[in-house]
Amino acid sequence: MLIHGAEIADEDSLARRDLLIRDGRIAEIGAALRAGTDADDEVDLGGYLILPGAIDPHVHFEEPGNTEREDFATGTMQAAAGGITTVIEHPLTDPPTMTRDLFAEKRDLVGRHAYVDFGLWGGANGRNVGEFEPMAEEGAFGFKAFMLGSEPDYPSLDDAELLEAMTEVARIESTMLVHAENAAIVEAGTARLKAEGRRDGLAHAQARPPIAEIEATTRAVTLAAYAGCRLEVVHLSTAGAIDVVSAAAANGQAVRSEVCPHFLTLTEAELERRGPWAKCTPPLRSRAEVDALWERVLAGKADFLVSDHAPWLPSEKEPGLDDIWLAGNGLISLQLSNVVVLTEGAERGLDAPAFVRLSSSNVARWLGLYPRKGSLRPGSDADLVVYERGVDDVVDPARLFAKHRWTPFEGRHVAYRVVASMLSGSWVFKDAAIVPEPRGVFIYSRDANGKR
Repeated sequence: MLIHGAEIADEDSLARRDLLIRDGRIAEIGAALRAGTDADDEVDLGGYLILPGAIDPHVHFEEPGNTEREDFATGTMQAAAGGITTVIEHPLTDPPTMTRDLFAEKRDLVGRHAYVDFGLWGGANGRNVGEFEPMAEEGAFGFKAFMLGSEPDYPSLDDAELLEAMTEVARIESTMLVHAENAAIVEAGTARLKAEGRRDGLAHAQARPPIAEIEATTRAVTLAAYAGCRLEVVHLSTAGAIDVVSAAAANGQAVRSEVCPHFLTLTEAELERRGPWAKCTPPLRSRAEVDALWERVLAGKADFLVSDHAPWLPSEKEPGLDDIWLAGNGLISLQLSNVVVLTEGAERGLDAPAFVRLSSSNVARWLGLYPRKGSLRPGSDADLVVYERGVDDVVDPARLFAKHRWTPFEGRHVAYRVVASMLSGSWVFKDAAIVPEPRGVFIYSRDANGKR
């Protein structure tokens, strides 16, 4: 296939170029390839923007276990429709992915209906350090830990347990993921506000102030430095926490940060307006915090754009209309992540190459997938996304491929539209529809082909 006429961005440049695709890989990229190429299929995409398929290393699809919320099919359909061609799914399923056997069973189960390529993280619960290496051998990219309570079957780790886990992760040359919030600060704030009778949406944010994230991030980075462990601090909502990670990385520590579309485009005012439909952890922040977070993004100090897509049934959110503490924590965001950030970013000065770094090439390098993923250079997988610019679409939940069609971005105007997504040379989303046959494959963190 020869694609011609489009502007194509990589992590360093944006220019009008042609793409030749052969056997699912990029064979050649350059100006005026059409004249010297006899392709089976020519596609004129003049006027469109082409980017490498995004990589989202932080999604929750609820399979196995709670598939009434979401399953791997509907989750990866949303990814394809949102311009995300690789996802790495988190271990908060039922049961959580804490052992080799559970990891292998999940991998084989969900792989039957994945519409984009996927990897999996394993879990860390303070009792399963001996399972890290077996899960890594099955393909786990790393291990997720909480520094405060998550779910009954997924307890948080105290500092001693976290240091032990990081030491083992370092030994097997894997990666530690940490949800960083100070448990004591959050628990005390929650108790105080409940005692005051607060049940409104804004109380959720006030119970989890920025210092809770900043302090825990500092502690996680310090422990990881001592253990010599690669660390990814997930879904950061504050500029102060980004500063902790970026300073450590600048000093040579192997540590990276995640930012989310909701923290870059929504404020805590949404908690007042939408209540449970805007409840996530960490919480939405002030306008000043959003602006400060964008300063770090534009300076290249934030590493990965992730959705933290976490679907809930409407019946699990609705109790929060009367009492915010009763609502589940999480948002439906995956299909909209790229278009809302591209739109907001264009207004703030984020160019296409910077978006490529934030959405794909940075994480591909971090996880050892570059240049197979996160790139459109010769030899890369032909994973790409076609965008139309200058549109004025209004986010309509009815157009989502989610099982439950709600999102905090409802009614938001976006200036970018995903026209098509390609995975390994085949269209997986086109003409507003998902290609019926699942084409995604499991990506191992380590294999004989040297991906890592």
